[in-house]
Amino acid sequence: FPSHDRVIAVIAMMNGLSSGIRAQLDDLGSDMTTIRAITSAEQQMLGQQNKLSEADVELLRAKVPAIAELTVSMPAYSFGLTAVYGRKSSQTQLIGADSAYQRVIRMYPAQGRFINKNDDEKRRKVVVIGPSLIKKLDLPAQPIGEFILLSGDWFRIIGVGETRGSLF
Repeated sequence: FPSHDRVIAVIAMMNGLSSGIRAQLDDLGSDMTTIRAITSAEQQMLGQQNKLSEADVELLRAKVPAIAELTVSMPAYSFGLTAVYGRKSSQTQLIGADSAYQRVIRMYPAQGRFINKNDDEKRRKVVVIGPSLIKKLDLPAQPIGEFILLSGDWFRIIGVGETRGSLF
């Protein structure tokens, strides 16, 4: 190939890579802000952990009227946990969330439903799983109503999230 053909090929490849990364970043939401409590290293060494309380969340709702949606979420296990179904297990990430989480992150179920206010109020042990967990745990293609074990507790599958790309 002449050298200018290689340059064109590299530019085309970089443009394709760039648009792929841009699409994945768009999934994160450019109009979303994450607020978390910071614990200094000194506080951590003393065994302290700063947390945002429900009162903090309500204060944000009251003081910042421009907030369209507000949700509380927490990584229940920052290094992941084991999900079990039958004899299969898989390491997965678990995020504790409420019914507003779906609207904030714009995630919609491909099957079943998302967590609703009734689930919040009754503190039901329900879970929305990602499509990759179906394969990893060898779940039925329609897993709604099945139960999986997460960190020693049984959760009923109520939904399967839409397929989304994984960042990088």
